[in-house]
Parts: sequence; C-alpha cells; structure tokens
Amino acid sequence: MAANLNALRAKARRIVVPYSETYAGSHTAFASRMWNKRRRREPVYQRWKFRGPEQGPVPGLLLAVLHGEVVGQTGLIPVRARIGGEEHQAQWICDLMVDDKVRGMGIGAMLLLVATDRPCLSLGSNPSPLADSLLTSFGFQRLRGPRQMLLPVRTHHLTSWILTGAWARLIPLACALAGPVVAFRNRKLWMAKRGADYSFCRWQDLTERIAESEKSLVEPHIVHDAEFLAWRCTAVPGFSTELSGVRSPFGGWAVVGDANPFCYVLDWNASDAADCLCLFRGIYAYARSIKSCTIKMNVNDGRQQKRLSGFGFIARRTPNEIHAFPKLEITGSQGFFRYALYDSDENL
Repeated sequence: MAANLNALRAKARRIVVPYSETYAGSHTAFASRMWNKRRRREPVYQRWKFRGPEQGPVPGLLLAVLHGEVVGQTGLIPVRARIGGEEHQAQWICDLMVDDKVRGMGIGAMLLLVATDRPCLSLGSNPSPLADSLLTSFGFQRLRGPRQMLLPVRTHHLTSWILTGAWARLIPLACALAGPVVAFRNRKLWMAKRGADYSFCRWQDLTERIAESEKSLVEPHIVHDAEFLAWRCTAVPGFSTELSGVRSPFGGWAVVGDANPFCYVLDWNASDAADCLCLFRGIYAYARSIKSCTIKMNVNDGRQQKRLSGFGFIARRTPNEIHAFPKLEITGSQGFFRYALYDSDENL
C-alpha cells in the first residue's frame, strides 16, 4: 500500500499544479464541459472562492494537467478550525472533478493525495457518493453535522419541487390549496405582537455578537473571525450580493443573504425561546421583503430544532455529514462538528 502511494505521489508531482494564468484558458474550457454555472469558469470568481491572490498561482485550486490540457481539479478553501480549545489551519475540499475521458487513471486520487499531504486539517461536507468512496479510502473520519431546515414562504417554490413533468399543470391548484396551510404553520412568525422588536443591520454590525457567541462553543467548529467574515460576507461584483444581518434586542443575531429563490440564514444564534421567536420574526420579514420563496438554514442544537419546527420549519431527513483527515480526537461531543451554512462551499 505504501509503495503504491509513493508511486502515485511521484506521478502526482508531475501532473498536479496550482491554478495560474498559464492554465486559465484550459481551465475555462474544462469547467465549461463539467459545470453549467458560469462562475465555475471565471478566473475572478475562482481567485475569490479559493482566497487566492489577484495574480499568480492560487494554492487553493489544484489542477491535473496532461499534455497541456486541464483534465481534473479540486478546490481547497483555507479556514481555521477550533478543536478542543486550540486553533488549527484547515481547508475545505470541494469541487473535485475529473474529465470523463481520463476516468480510471487515478486522477482524482492524485489530486486528493496532493491536497491531504498539506500540513493542515482537511475537511469535506456532504460529498457525492463517488467522492465519499474516495474520501473513505483515504481514511477520512465521518462526523455528524447539523440538521438542515427549510421554511416555505411562498407556496409556488414548494409545489414546483413536488410537481414536475406532467404534474406541473397542477401547480396553480396546489398553490391555492397549500397557501392557507403554509400561512397557518408560519403564524407564530407573522401574528406575534409588536413591541421590543428585531432590526435589520449590516453584517459588520454583528461581529461582536458573533465573537461573543463563539466563546461558549465546545464542539469543533470553524472560526468566524474578522478576516473570515470580510471574505465571506462581502459582495463579489457580478456573482453575489453583500450579506445582511438581523438582530433582536435580547442578543440574538443572524447573517442572512438573498439567493433567489432562497433566503439563506448562513449563521445565527439565539439565547432562549423569546430571543428565538423575535429573531425569526425578523428573518421571516427579511425573506418576505426580498421576495424569497424558501428560508434555508442549518440547526446545530436539538432544542432549537424543536423551536423552529414550531415555527413551521421542515427538517431534512438526514443530517449534514462532515469528513475530516487526519482523524480528530473529539471528547464529549459524540463525533459532532458544528457547521454553519457559509463554512464551506455549499452555497458558492
């Protein structure tokens, strides 16, 4: 096994290189073949996503190059993780893709080998079945993540998920029938009495609350310091809008974003039931103000999940899954990794 890995490393050193201007054209052609989204092939976006410099090599985007042509890639988003009270350099592995014409040559394994040879913690979230198999073969540890929850705000989005093909003609009728049901389930968010209330704000206005909330966390988690927030929350012209904030007078806060048809709650915290209700009344009002159809978020606490269910949120059947390499020594958390919606590339 060791001999095979050494041979693979030697081959990887010959074909795996960081993204740079030299390979920009070939990478654009590769990304155009492999993905439909325009941003996947735009150099400006790639440099932002993988936190690279404006010019020169991007260490966070590895390319497999054969005979001058890009035939594979994997992305590595640099972050810092706090585990057991100590901070560690880490990277989210994402966008692992290999051209069909070179499948079976070990390109994916070589890209992953170069990535995991770096002296930092490697993380993955909700991998595809093929990527999951590859991560498992490399010895990645599976960790339990939070539950994702959805709140229908406008019924058309919900019914269009369910009614497809020939059934799509029933969407108007389904919307008419589902509307009162959705309104009834969401009633706590729009029927609550006015008084001490939520407010909208800039994400910059939440940095102190975010830092204070993280002080009490005991589970492994990504550090959301000023540098991370400035990178993740600032608008990328042509690709994403500036994130916003919602806060309650009781200390609760949420980082929210418009990604039509979704309203993303990228991270949040509420201290008790009253704080949670006030905060989510604000989130619901924000979602309606930007005409979102569905609110999407992660919930890391079972008690909060129960509260949100009472507001009309629907939990996905299976929780998020986090993979880590090398394996973590986690005590007292039963293999749980706290995971916010903007920690990895899930919405990028």
